[in-house]
Amino acid sequence: MSTHDVIGEKTYAKPADEFTEMLEGMTKPELVKYARMTYNLSVNAKYNKPELIEAIRDSARKFKLNASFQTGASIATNGLRPGYSEIQLHRTELTKGLRTAIVGLNGTMASLPIGSKFGCPNELVAVLNDAVRIEYEKNPDTDELEERQVHSYPFTVFASQPHTPESQAKASRERGFKGRPPREFWDENYAARLQAQREEELYHSQNDE
Repeated sequence: MSTHDVIGEKTYAKPADEFTEMLEGMTKPELVKYARMTYNLSVNAKYNKPELIEAIRDSARKFKLNASFQTGASIATNGLRPGYSEIQLHRTELTKGLRTAIVGLNGTMASLPIGSKFGCPNELVAVLNDAVRIEYEKNPDTDELEERQVHSYPFTVFASQPHTPESQAKASRERGFKGRPPREFWDENYAARLQAQREEELYHSQNDE
């Protein structure tokens, strides 16, 4: 059995792992849907199945934190892993056109599904909790704009398991987690901050006139 796929002039390695086996078991329409829903990946309709699998594997390497997620079915069958939380990201006016939220931690990235429950490392929950944007609301008593912080990706935590010494060691070894809330995050909020800045500038310009 060949350990490589040859596509045009390119040769793609075929590692014998569960992820690749899962992809190879899918039909082409299933692969297209999986790529879109899991990695927000738009794939060329002309791709054949090996090309689709390689495109998904490329995204999996980029978003390697996704490999650590637990599905709802896995949680129901096996329980929530130590050091994990079951969460759901909610749709808002700002995220209604998005299928996933892109966040990062310690140099790695994750594409979090919006609108469905899943399990993820507690450290990613800390990232979501610290990912905020500024909104301005008019105070009806003073008629002034007041600033407040809201989550960029509102979410609910349904259950959470603390780390065991073994799971903490594994997380630190595999993903660089150090057992404390991370302070360096993927800057996903530039557009929201820019909008807030423009609103503030507009407010000051109106009041200065």
